Amino acid sequence: MKKLVTGALAGLVAMLAIVSTTSAEEPANVRVGHGIPGGDLGLPAELPVDVLVNDSICLLEGFTFGEFAGPVPLDAGTYNIKISVADAADPCSNGPVIEADVPFAAGEDATVLAHLDADGNPTASKFVNDLSRAGFFKSRLQVHHAAAAPTVDITVERPSWWRWFGGSLTIEDASNGAQAAAEVYPFKWDVSIAPANTDTPVFETSLFVRPFRTYLIYAVGSVDTGSFTLLVEPVKTGSGFSWWR
Repeated sequence: MKKLVTGALAGLVAMLAIVSTTSAEEPANVRVGHGIPGGDLGLPAELPVDVLVNDSICLLEGFTFGEFAGPVPLDAGTYNIKISVADAADPCSNGPVIEADVPFAAGEDATVLAHLDADGNPTASKFVNDLSRAGFFKSRLQVHHAAAAPTVDITVERPSWWRWFGGSLTIEDASNGAQAAAEVYPFKWDVSIAPANTDTPVFETSLFVRPFRTYLIYAVGSVDTGSFTLLVEPVKTGSGFSWWR
């Protein structure tokens, strides 16, 4: 469900070094995600886009739905980000579909996600990631509602035959932009999303969780068009044991 953009990262870091200035503060670590299915806007499903930073750095070219890039270290501060439909011949030359001034604090890890708002319009949101070490042999699930959908209940729980071991995570009455997190033991977890205050899921899937990770989970797409899905980015957070990698 997710592809990590690896080939461009070395160049990406080098370009952002031009944007960032030398600072004694700890930099922010910034990730970028593409969560807009093009079909919901009458465009190709992968919806390639270009990402322009501070009107001077063409950060990403041909960035497609489901991809994540980063993290990239940035000095604390506010950055102007413009997202436009990709132009292969002249990257970052089209007018922006999404534009935002995004602040980043020193030392924070954050994801800037392009997604649909509750009414199905393209937008972008910044989500701060908790990548601190979870409890012993646990991982953290951090779930975000970033879909064109009404208020929903999002539940992450063990399969019924294993539910006695581990607890669950539920976001009730979640509107677009809501997020929640919980620490869980590894193995299989079921994810269901239902209209708020109902028991009939509109989306169900399973997630296999490994220990010592934070799983950044984004509900994206549209319930009405059937493009509703989850994007998942697992991030290693360390075990505290040198023998575990």
